[in-house]
Amino acid sequence: MEPLLRTRDDVAAGIRVGWELLHLLQLSVRSLEDTATRVVAAQIAGVIALWTQLYTFEERVPAALAWSAWGILLVSICLLGFRITPRRLAEFWGRLDTRTSSPCDDPLEEADEVEIVAELTTALRAQRDRIQWAVRSSVALGIVGIALAALAYMVDKGLYSP
Repeated sequence: MEPLLRTRDDVAAGIRVGWELLHLLQLSVRSLEDTATRVVAAQIAGVIALWTQLYTFEERVPAALAWSAWGILLVSICLLGFRITPRRLAEFWGRLDTRTSSPCDDPLEEADEVEIVAELTTALRAQRDRIQWAVRSSVALGIVGIALAALAYMVDKGLYSP
């Protein structure tokens, strides 16, 4: 059963919990940005590796599959890469900084502090959701690209071997 009246200590504890949860959300977004950076780096290595082999496919079907795989891998890199470019990330974190710097000049009322926590939480959740979608989509496209490249090799070696 919840009490009818909340005391000042209850409100302060709620705000502290809000700040702690906001901090965890910030760490989650930073971790997701790092993960996205590693995914893009791995996919770039895959694109380069496939690129060096594209002209070894002499028959039409395997060559078409390999070129399709290469194109899909490029799309997957672009999809995630545009989301995590240093400029975009700097702009996002800069907007968060400017959003919170002006209200903090004067002592904060509890309502103002709650509003700041809510705004920051909303912005961080939106950023997290955008990056998560981009990572998932990019990884899915990367898997399709790798599968097509593997199929190209199997068709080339299995059906067209000398």
